[in-house]
Amino acid sequence: MIVSQRFHNERVMFIVRKFEIDAYGYNAKEVGASFGFKTKVREVFARNKVYIDLIIILSPKNLGDSIIIK
Repeated sequence: MIVSQRFHNERVMFIVRKFEIDAYGYNAKEVGASFGFKTKVREVFARNKVYIDLIIILSPKNLGDSIIIK
């Protein structure tokens, strides 16, 4: 389960689907206007980096044991 802002959840869900990881994302409240522009600029670079990472690194680095949540 991933709880974050929508822009981050979109990127994370792309990654987990690529690796066939069963995950759910819940959107938290959006950031305020003062951080909005900076966040959007950062997200452009972060989304591009996802593609580079998927090309260079073919598997997730830090997958631990599965934890079943009841």
